[in-house]
Formats: sequence, C-alpha cells, structure tokens
Amino acid sequence: MRREKYGPPTISSTEISQWYKDRKMVPSNEDELFVLNYYVYVQSVNPAEQDMKVVVSSIRLLQNLGKSKMVQVDVTYKVV
Repeated sequence: MRREKYGPPTISSTEISQWYKDRKMVPSNEDELFVLNYYVYVQSVNPAEQDMKVVVSSIRLLQNLGKSKMVQVDVTYKVV
C-alpha cells in the first residue's frame, strides 16, 4: 500500500531537482510551501562527491520574519 501511495523508496538527483523546480513559483496560499533556492551537485555515488542545499518557506513565515527579533532555523544533516 505504501509503495502505491508514495512510489519507490528511493529518489534520484534528477527527481529531487524536478521537485524543487516544480515548487519555485510563489503560491497564492500563504501557508503553502515553496522553494526559495536550491543547489544539487552529484559527481558520483560517493557521498563525499555529493551536495544538496534547499531553502523552503511559506509566505506567512516570511511575513512573520519581518516582525521578529530572532530567527529559528532547523537543519537535518546526513539524511539517509
């Protein structure tokens, strides 16, 4: 059931790049996620030769940023 709903458990760098490109437009819904910027570099299957960075947000979060004195950032490193 999970495979039918979500697809295969792996994703290629090409699929990741396409996901980012599909979410570059700013949505009309202020709570919907969109990609501010991304970077994908894959030289080989060796993790030392791979790099991926993505910045996502929503309109509401960006609006709240202007009202804040402090910013909280969440990062996950070495996602498997």
